Amino acid sequence: MLSTSSTKTHNTRQTGWRIITPGALAAQAHADRYEGLPDGVANHYQILKAFKRAAPALGISPSVVRVIDWLFQHTYAQDWNDGSRPIVWPSIATECEELGLSRSQVKRLNRAAIDAGLIIARDSPNGKHWGKRDERTKRMIEGFGWDLSPMAARYLEFKAIADDLKAAATARKAIRRRATIARRAIHQIVETVYEREIPATEDFDPAQLEATTAELLTRLREPGQPVDSMERVVTAIESRLLEATNALRDAINSINMNPKGSVSDPSHTSTNPDLNRSSDSVIATKESSRPSTTPPPSNDATDPETEEPHNAPDPDPKPRRNPNVSPAELIELCPRLGLYATGRPSWPSVIDAADWTRHEYGISQWLWRRACKVLGRERAAIAIGIVTTKPADHFTASAGAYFHAMIDRATTGDLHLEKSIFGLRENPESRRMGMTPREVRAAARDPELFDATVRAVLDTDDDKLGGPDR
Repeated sequence: MLSTSSTKTHNTRQTGWRIITPGALAAQAHADRYEGLPDGVANHYQILKAFKRAAPALGISPSVVRVIDWLFQHTYAQDWNDGSRPIVWPSIATECEELGLSRSQVKRLNRAAIDAGLIIARDSPNGKHWGKRDERTKRMIEGFGWDLSPMAARYLEFKAIADDLKAAATARKAIRRRATIARRAIHQIVETVYEREIPATEDFDPAQLEATTAELLTRLREPGQPVDSMERVVTAIESRLLEATNALRDAINSINMNPKGSVSDPSHTSTNPDLNRSSDSVIATKESSRPSTTPPPSNDATDPETEEPHNAPDPDPKPRRNPNVSPAELIELCPRLGLYATGRPSWPSVIDAADWTRHEYGISQWLWRRACKVLGRERAAIAIGIVTTKPADHFTASAGAYFHAMIDRATTGDLHLEKSIFGLRENPESRRMGMTPREVRAAARDPELFDATVRAVLDTDDDKLGGPDR
């Protein structure tokens, strides 16, 4: 009769051994076929480069890539020759110290590298990592540790994936460039429609065109998009561009546009008043040869700022004279305009300076054109000058939004530039150059350097205007 003790079953499974996974089996198969560096590979770092480029597509984390990179640094060129093995034997303690990781993190990453089929473990009988090299040739005589030979066996796989990723990146870059060209062309078409006041139709609505284009561009910017999906999106944008181009051409051909002159042309504003303008004066009776300075009677209430009737359908787009401020005085009141004004102060030079200055404050060309149409070029330049005197914290949203609100008030007759000019005259402290958004960012990075730069600009500007007390 068997004793009770002899019938007991014992768990004889030893702990501490590595579990063999499919990735480890695949790595072992690659290692068994290792015969040195593949054809066309000059050194082992070429393998590492191809692996790093292919790692994202293989789903290998950056932490594992870092471990593989670190292990490569411990190999010698002769380890990768046929008849040898790229085996490294750094201890876990060394790996923890040099990678700045804990022992558990290092073990987890090493296990992940094995499961990914990148390395295999060559353990000594006692489980230690150690090796021996010839002191003269540094060729490995014996070694136990991490075998990197599967990396060489998978080089062609890494290279093919890396080449595919590079081709996809090139295709994405070309698609984004096409989208940028189409977006700019659509923006030009929309600006032309607004500038020439072409009415929207059922087949062509500029607002809808902008909205759909913005939506498609948002989809195009989504990360990780396949190339074929991006191709479909950019093709849709280009299709809308073609439709908009044809619609604009048909609209221009079918409507008598009667152009008023391009705002983008070089500025030329005559400073000689037109004595026969009906909006400024009237011709007296035939017996008198002098023009009357009394304006004609009108039943419409006229706003003193815009010089337009409140019920006028469209403000006079022609430039008006500004008897309340001269070009020289405007530059004195708004010093930043003086940084761009050239030659003797005149309205053409001030208008050009305002057009240059608007870029610093994020005011778009379309908004500048609208201001010139609503206010006239001279008053639009005055409005830009007033914006430049405001400190950065004066704007709730941005300088461009502030200028946009000024133009909106002008269309309703609520903008009074004369009051702002009067305030600048009465308060010399307000005659300053407001900081542009770019300068605000510069001040945040290096306030001392920025203060010195501003002082130099102000000194130069005082000299240009003949001193601050001029």
